[in-house]
Amino acid sequence: MKRAVIFVLVIMLCLSFAGCNDELSKEDIISLVNDNKDTILQDVSEGDFSDCEKIPKIKEITKHDNFVEFYCGGKGMGGETSYCGFYYFANDDLQAVLNVLAQLIGGADTDIEFTADGNGYIWRAAEGDNSLYVEKIDNNLYYYYQSY
Repeated sequence: MKRAVIFVLVIMLCLSFAGCNDELSKEDIISLVNDNKDTILQDVSEGDFSDCEKIPKIKEITKHDNFVEFYCGGKGMGGETSYCGFYYFANDDLQAVLNVLAQLIGGADTDIEFTADGNGYIWRAAEGDNSLYVEKIDNNLYYYYQSY
């Protein structure tokens, strides 16, 4: 009986971890944006995201003051968590985009800096493992990968 209980608990634990990863690859997100660009831009221009909500790989859409976040999944639990998706910025100037993201990360902290990394830009926390990587996909549209 004791073995059966332990076995059931181990199975439940394994199943709980199996559900903690719905992260898409960067390539999948870029393809999603390119395949659905007209729908995304139409919804953004109308301020109504009902058509984007029908795209299965977009899990959540959050409208901020200066941009829209399209969350496409993540993985992990607690202190080892990552999120990915893409942003829409009306102001497509790269420095303006990075400034908005720096404000998002640091609030009033003005020491947030992004550095060039591959085809994009990354911010890494001075202490710990927090980071945010952004890469331009197309006009106004940016891939992101955020980890904590």
